[in-house]
Amino acid sequence: MTAIPSLDQRGVKWLRLSGEPRSPIDPDPNTCRFYGRCPKGQNNCAAIMPELRAFDAGRSVACHYPEVVVRAETATAA
Repeated sequence: MTAIPSLDQRGVKWLRLSGEPRSPIDPDPNTCRFYGRCPKGQNNCAAIMPELRAFDAGRSVACHYPEVVVRAETATAA
């Protein structure tokens, strides 16, 4: 969510994910692309690829826990 550009975010520090990205050449179709790097990931993220679904004002996400991620970002920004 922090990757969405906005003009009112000048000077905001960008979130950097730790760890190595998953292979774009040979991805596991049953594992979330951010598993192992997402600080909010759970065990089911390793076993079930999240479906793309509507979320928050016309946005779509492929995440099991977008509410948790947004809530954490909002708390950090405050």
